[in-house]
Amino acid sequence: MSDQRADALSKIQHKLDRLRRLEGAQAPDVVVSAGERLHPLEGAPKDVTAVFSLFRVLQGSCLRFVRPESIASAEAWQDREDDPECPLGTPLDIGFMHLAMPDAIPGFQGEPVIRVDREDGGVYYLNGDDYAFYYSHPEEIETWEFDVGAVEFFNDFVLGRQYPELIEVVMGPDAFDRRDRKGRYVDTWRRLLEQGGLL
Repeated sequence: MSDQRADALSKIQHKLDRLRRLEGAQAPDVVVSAGERLHPLEGAPKDVTAVFSLFRVLQGSCLRFVRPESIASAEAWQDREDDPECPLGTPLDIGFMHLAMPDAIPGFQGEPVIRVDREDGGVYYLNGDDYAFYYSHPEEIETWEFDVGAVEFFNDFVLGRQYPELIEVVMGPDAFDRRDRKGRYVDTWRRLLEQGGLL
C-alpha cells in the first residue's frame, strides 16, 4: 500500500470517528456504520476493499453509499453475477440516489448513480436512464469522471470539501443549498459534515 493511500485511509477513519460522535449522526436518515476488515480480491479494485473496510454504509437524506455484497468475501466475489451484455463492463455500484425513500421497501437501495470501473478503479457518475439507453447505444456512452479511485473519492467528495461538487453532479446545481420551510438545509449529510468541520 502506498504511503499516500495509507494516509488517505487514516484520514477517512479519523473523519468517520469524528462524525459518529456528533448529534447529527443520530438523525433518522443518517447512517455512519462501522466496518469490518476486507481482504484484497483478485480482479477487484484494491481501493474499494480498502475503503469499505472502514464502514459498510454512509447515508444522508440524498445519497447512500453501500458496500457491494460481492466484495464481502472471496466466496461472494467468486459467486458474483457479471452481465456480459453490460456496456460498462459490470461496474461496482457503490452510491445510490436515496432521497429519503422509505426503508420499508425490501432490498431497495435507491437508484445506482456512483460506480467504480473494475479495470482501472476509477469512480464515475451515470444515472439510471442513461445506463438503460447505453444498452442499445453502447457507442455513445458518456459518464462524469471524478478522476480518482475510491479512497480519494470518499476522502474528498463524500467526507471532504468537494462534497458540493458531488451533489451538483448528481442532484443538480441548486440541490446543495436547498432548504426546508424552516430554513434548514434539506441534505442531512451536508449538515453532518458542517457540524464536523469537514466543509
